[in-house]
Amino acid sequence: MNISADCIGCIINGQLKHILPLGNETTRTEYMRNVLRIIADGSENFASPWITYQLEQEFERFWGFPMHTYDHLKTQYNTFMLEKEYMTEEIMAQSSTPLETAIKLARAGNYIDFSAMIDVSEEGLLEILHKSVDEVLPAQTVAQFKQDLEKAKTLVYLTDNCGEIVLDKVLIKTIRKLYPQIDITVITRGGDALNDATVEDALAVGMDKIARVIGNGLAVPGTELKKISAESLSCINNADVIISKGMGNFETVSSCGLNVYYIFLCKCSYFERRFKLPRLTGVFIRELDHTPEYWNTF
Repeated sequence: MNISADCIGCIINGQLKHILPLGNETTRTEYMRNVLRIIADGSENFASPWITYQLEQEFERFWGFPMHTYDHLKTQYNTFMLEKEYMTEEIMAQSSTPLETAIKLARAGNYIDFSAMIDVSEEGLLEILHKSVDEVLPAQTVAQFKQDLEKAKTLVYLTDNCGEIVLDKVLIKTIRKLYPQIDITVITRGGDALNDATVEDALAVGMDKIARVIGNGLAVPGTELKKISAESLSCINNADVIISKGMGNFETVSSCGLNVYYIFLCKCSYFERRFKLPRLTGVFIRELDHTPEYWNTF
């Protein structure tokens, strides 16, 4: 998905918000000129997560400290969701449709996003998790997903946020149980990117006990296929099925033409408008069910 006008506006407003308490009018103006230059010089073939990554680097270069520090929140939500694993196990034990339920729980975990959301809370997370089990998934997409899993030998799972990754385990464990022939590789961010999960986070929540875990080589809040490591790209290109979690992964992966299933919540006005869904509504959609033009035009 190419960067949209909405994304450009959101990025500029976000940068301005961060620098208002800093420097003086001269330095703030100089910095914002740099921001506009980076956006203007960026190729139209790159999505907003790549621009976000470049601006994070520029911010630290210009101001002398990182724009974001999410370490505490990452630890908090990894720990919180590990403490709630018993709850998800109880939900799964009561489900007559385990794969569908696991998709819904994993999708609900996409709520834990401190970049796109301003009101994340543990209470809000529990509420959306409990509500998620009553949601209806698109029957045709679910049926195709099951058909693909029946035939698959390899699956790549692109993770998104911390905390959420504990709920990704639910889906991965379910797939392993139902389709034991599948070899699963989990790909995290290659470095600190907002509150996204890294290899270290995946190890901390025990992901390595149920799947192979690698980083993608980039501290970008997405999976920019033109820039990730050769190992990660090879895994993705050769996978029979790919699960892509979160808006950042959707922005960077969509239009790739691979057998990708996107799972995320609509958390910004652009996504709400594009998918004609209310805020925090879940999406489960398959890349190959749409024309190439669909992914880059709106």
